[in-house]
Amino acid sequence: MRFLFAFILLCSPWVSEASQRIVTVKTIHEIASDILYDDTNYWLIFDVDDVLFEGAEALSHSSWFERSVQGMRALGTSEKDAWEVIYPEWLAIQRQGSIKQIETAIPLLITKVQNQDKIVFAYSERQLCAQNVTLEQLAAINVSFEKPNLPHASLPPSIGFTKGVLFGSEIHKGIGLQLFLDAQPDLPEKIIYIDNEKYNVMRVGEVCSQKNIPYLGIIYTASKYRSPTYLPDIAKVQYLFRQKLLSNEAAALLLRHRLDK
Repeated sequence: MRFLFAFILLCSPWVSEASQRIVTVKTIHEIASDILYDDTNYWLIFDVDDVLFEGAEALSHSSWFERSVQGMRALGTSEKDAWEVIYPEWLAIQRQGSIKQIETAIPLLITKVQNQDKIVFAYSERQLCAQNVTLEQLAAINVSFEKPNLPHASLPPSIGFTKGVLFGSEIHKGIGLQLFLDAQPDLPEKIIYIDNEKYNVMRVGEVCSQKNIPYLGIIYTASKYRSPTYLPDIAKVQYLFRQKLLSNEAAALLLRHRLDK
């Protein structure tokens, strides 16, 4: 009888794990209705790079940073050491460069969800030293996350939450959000997370599973269907003349001129 009770208890919906759903979309329109008409008290969380915006130049694009890290790792440098070497230079390039939106519909979605009094914020791997430039970039595309007033205990010094942006200061997503959730007096009924990288969506899902929070993970692939901004040869020219960051068009003209000689 005791075994029968235990079996029933294990099968009971009251002790089941929180539900998880992972979807892949090409545009935000494919999932907007699911978000807007979800009546749970959810948190909507956006990744920053290649979701809210991307670098407008090959050198300022996140792909340049990723390729540079990969290049150093191929030479035997650890991932952590490669980040520490390249990150200061990437940050300086972010201050020089410009950005462009991925989809103009995203700011509208953010505003609509905010108007429903739902919590909306951004979550980035970016380090704390990138706070100012990140907020400037968001302001340039008229995106504001200042509405969320999330009460939390003091955060550990490794992460920061500034004007609605969670800076994880991490190489891989997950730990930053986990630490942020640990500091919350109340957890959300659900988390909806949007990122262009599948592995980030899965890692955030693991955090939600540990916290028993229902989860909708959205792999947002819109940037893959745009004309590529990152072009290695263009990035090399821009790097060579980076005192004033050239546009892709100007760098292409300079490259063509050098090749014609």
